[in-house]
Amino acid sequence: MEEVWEELKTVTKTHNGVTTEHDMSGRYIISNHGNLRILDRKDRELKGREIKLRLDDKGYTRVTLNKDGKVLNCKVHRLVAETFLRNTDNKETVNHIDGDKTNNRVDNLEWATRSEQIQHAYDNGLKVPTKGEQNGRAKLTEAKVREIRDRYDNGCPQTKLAKEYGVSQSHISSIIRGTIWKH
Repeated sequence: MEEVWEELKTVTKTHNGVTTEHDMSGRYIISNHGNLRILDRKDRELKGREIKLRLDDKGYTRVTLNKDGKVLNCKVHRLVAETFLRNTDNKETVNHIDGDKTNNRVDNLEWATRSEQIQHAYDNGLKVPTKGEQNGRAKLTEAKVREIRDRYDNGCPQTKLAKEYGVSQSHISSIIRGTIWKH
């Protein structure tokens, strides 16, 4: 795909549920490959100097933009999408189709809802569901679950097991039936 440059006119930022638009017209240009340039101040020619991009702690490419004393820290994929992709369904997030957070080419980006983005991450192995003790809310360990099943098989009542392990009787029942802790 040939690299195409467009003026970066508006940057949308959402903070605490409030969305604001920031005018960046006449200051920057962005390409459909995810590159940015700052326009020359004198003649506002398209050549400009390339802006250095950086990776944040989550692996996204970011850039700091400023105009008229306003400084904005922006994700590059969001800027590319806002400039080159129509968002006819008014979706709130931008998804990397191939899962590579540094591939900010427009043909690798799509608008998505939060639930679509999460589903995409699971479908493509980018996010793996947590099971058992790996789940931060788990009250039991795998060893305790095996113990519960063994003790139940040897005649220990569910109510007694629930009290001893600090969980509900229905939780013990679900463990024994195999509807939870299946692995």
